[in-house]
Amino acid sequence: MKNIASGLLFATMIVTMLSACASASKQFSRRLEGNWEIVQYKTEIQQLQRTAFPPYRNITFMKRGRGRVSANNEYTEEKGGQGFDFEWTCTDNTVTMRGFDTDFARSWIVVENKKTRQVWKSTDGANGVQTLELKK
Repeated sequence: MKNIASGLLFATMIVTMLSACASASKQFSRRLEGNWEIVQYKTEIQQLQRTAFPPYRNITFMKRGRGRVSANNEYTEEKGGQGFDFEWTCTDNTVTMRGFDTDFARSWIVVENKKTRQVWKSTDGANGVQTLELKK
């Protein structure tokens, strides 16, 4: 009888933790939806820092894991494009973007998660760490 009660208690704790994780992920997903201005894109390579503004001005996260990166006017005229579509997924502390060939198509760790400001970090698989700052 004691084993059954312990098993039920353990199962209840697991279900509670899983639902809390799913709830945090869903809350972050709703917060992320909308149009975000790219404030800064920075790369750090072994104590060197380079701040670059990529040829994109904003990122729009839409429902159902779809999104769009809009290009700056100069880039649009030079490359003849309007931006890139992508797919995204998130957990409560990561965002993964897929579907276009830019510096943003990767998994990002969410360092700061606020309603109107996001700061994410990622690596390039070598010695570089990228920081992406977004503002709503």
